[in-house]
This record gives sequence, structure tokens and C-alpha cells, in this order.
Amino acid sequence: MSFPLRRLPFLAVNEVIKSMDTRAIFYLSLFSKKSANFVMLSIPANSLSANFTFRKDGFLFELMPKGFNKLTAIILNEVPYRTGNETVFTRFSTCGLNCQYEWTATSEVEESTRKLFYRFSKIFKNSKFCMKFEDETREEFAMDIMRFAWGNGFPLDRIDFYLQCSSSESIQELLNRLKFNKTDFKNFNSEEKMV
Repeated sequence: MSFPLRRLPFLAVNEVIKSMDTRAIFYLSLFSKKSANFVMLSIPANSLSANFTFRKDGFLFELMPKGFNKLTAIILNEVPYRTGNETVFTRFSTCGLNCQYEWTATSEVEESTRKLFYRFSKIFKNSKFCMKFEDETREEFAMDIMRFAWGNGFPLDRIDFYLQCSSSESIQELLNRLKFNKTDFKNFNSEEKMV
């Protein structure tokens, strides 16, 4: 990639990034720390939706313009990248507006997932966040992620909290935080399952 970041004034870089489609923005965010900082500073507030899905064996990050209907998009699969116990899939819509980064592993899942979430959430901190915790995600881990999001003031648009036998303490903390942050309760989903 030969994007001359160092030779352009920030305002010019800012305008170039704003004109990019989501796929180009995503790739630029991965290019270097400097390019990631440019992306972080250039994306208009609430212009993108950043969806984070936490799973027992991995993590899915989706980026798209706010209000984009991904159900109508044609998604292209790229060849997965495998190293050791990890597999990474990147998928993009043909229109370039929806991108998906899926990471799976067989060990040290939580620690790696935490690092990925910290990275993407900081770069795209001005986006609207949708967070989903799938069944079999460990409750303590899920609450740590949520506390990190609240502590950094990330704009949470939706929370799907599907954990097996969620404790009443965690559910109450989530509800209290949602009320404190004036998050609409209809955007919070929790499901308690019997075992």
C-alpha cells in the first residue's frame, strides 16, 4: 500500500479518508499505528456502526455505515489465513460498504479476543457500537468487556447478552448502567436459560 500519509497535511488526509468506502477504511486501520490514528481522528461521529460478537471460540467484528442493510448485501469470502491455532476470515460486500473480520482459536481465546476488541474499539470509538455475547461466553469475561466499554465512554447502541444462567448481579449492573447512560431499554436483550 503506497498511501503517502506522511506527505499530506492532516486536513487533506482527513478528507481522503472520509471519501473512502468502509473496506478501504478498514484496511487502512490495519496498515500501521499511524494510519490507525488517522482513521480514528477522521471518521465523523456516529457515521459508522461497529458490531462486536463475542463467542466461546472467537470474535467477529463488523463495520458498516450507520443504517446499512447488510441483509441485502452480497458478501464475498476471502481465503482464510491460518497460523498455529488461529484462523482469520475477512469478508467484504461487493459494494465495499460492509466488512467482517472473524477470528477463531482453540486456546487463549479470551486474552486474544480482549486485545482485538481493545484495538478495534479504540480505532472506531466514534462509531455506534452493537455488542453481542453469545451463549457459552464466560459471564465474568463479558462483564469485563462491558466495563471497559462503559469506562471509555463508547456509544453503545445495542447490547445482546445471551449467557447461560446469567447472575442477577450482572443483569442488574447492566440495567443500572443502561439507565445511567440513558440507553434505550429496547436495545438491551438478555436471556436466562435453565440448565
